[in-house]
Amino acid sequence: MASNREALRRITRKFPAPPELEKILADLRSHADISVAIIGAALVDAALERLITTRFISKEANLIGRIFLNRGPLSDFDSKILVAEAFGIITSRIGHELHILKAVRNAFAHSKMPLSFEYDLIDKELKTSFLMAATMTEITSNGRSITWSNKEKFLIGVRIMLIMMDEIGKDKRHADQLLADALKPDA
Repeated sequence: MASNREALRRITRKFPAPPELEKILADLRSHADISVAIIGAALVDAALERLITTRFISKEANLIGRIFLNRGPLSDFDSKILVAEAFGIITSRIGHELHILKAVRNAFAHSKMPLSFEYDLIDKELKTSFLMAATMTEITSNGRSITWSNKEKFLIGVRIMLIMMDEIGKDKRHADQLLADALKPDA
C-alpha cells in the first residue's frame, strides 16, 4: 500500500517535457473549467519550484525534497511565490500574477459548489491581472473580432507565466535587472 502511495507522490513531482507540456496546454482548452484551473495552476506552481531550485547552491536531492515536500517551508504555492519575490527571483508584478492564478485555483479546488470561469468573483479576480487585461481587448483579424473567454485568458496567463519562468531560469540576474534590461530601448 505504501509503495503505491509513494508512486502516486512521484507522479505529482514529474514535470512534463516540452512536447508533453504543449499537448497538455492544447488539450486543456476543451476540458472542464475546474480541470483548467487546477492543472494550469499546478503547472505554474511546478515551474516556479523549478525556477527557485535553479538558484540553489546545493542541488542535493534530499535537501530539496525537505524544502518542497510534505510540510517543508516551500511546500505550498503561496510560500514559493513569497520567497521567489523576496529573493528577487521574480518581480512583484509577476508575484501579483501568480497570486491570481493561485486564488483562482484555490476557489475551484475548495469550492463545495460547481464554479466556472464566468462566475462573478472569478471574473473580478481575473480582471486584476495585468497579463490577462492585455487579452481582454478584442482583436480584429480580417474584419472579424475575437473576444477571449475567461477560460482562454486564464490559459494564456498560464502559458505566459511558464514562458517567463523558463526564460528567467536561464538568466541568473535579479528579476528587477532582467526586467529593466528587457525594457531598455535598443541602442
